[in-house]
Amino acid sequence: EYGCYRIVLKNREGNGIGNSSSFWGILDSKKGKIAVAEPGEKLFRYESFVEVVFELLPPTAPVLTAESIEKTVLLSWNAVEGAASYNVYQGEEVVAENIEETSYAIENLEVGNYCYTVVAANEAGESDASNVACVTIAPPVAPTLTAELSETTVVLTWEAVEKATSY
Repeated sequence: EYGCYRIVLKNREGNGIGNSSSFWGILDSKKGKIAVAEPGEKLFRYESFVEVVFELLPPTAPVLTAESIEKTVLLSWNAVEGAASYNVYQGEEVVAENIEETSYAIENLEVGNYCYTVVAANEAGESDASNVACVTIAPPVAPTLTAELSETTVVLTWEAVEKATSY
């Protein structure tokens, strides 16, 4: 599977003899051994009967942006190498999970402030949370009211506010 892995070397007893951050190595297929060296060393030591284990690591955290359009929040983030899907959080609450795209819309929100994070996920688990992205859903703009007095009648007029449902 595509992703970031940690390589662990184990001897025949199953004891770890190193991992990808503590050695570098060359596999000698003719001798059935692997030559390993600590970082900075020039000489190798040969380890025989070595099992090489690849452990899938969780992906890195995405970078999140958010914008509001009327009563909708549009979230978008960068694609993360090794991520199988993404989960959207509002605080500790999961808003959406197993999203395969790099964007998500949350609709029909009430007036208020909203903050979100996103995590990338794969078989090994979730990444750290992204940055927190916050948006404000603002109330509609009030129309400008004009009043005209005509003898015993007052006539009120205003320009329509886009998508207003009542006045």
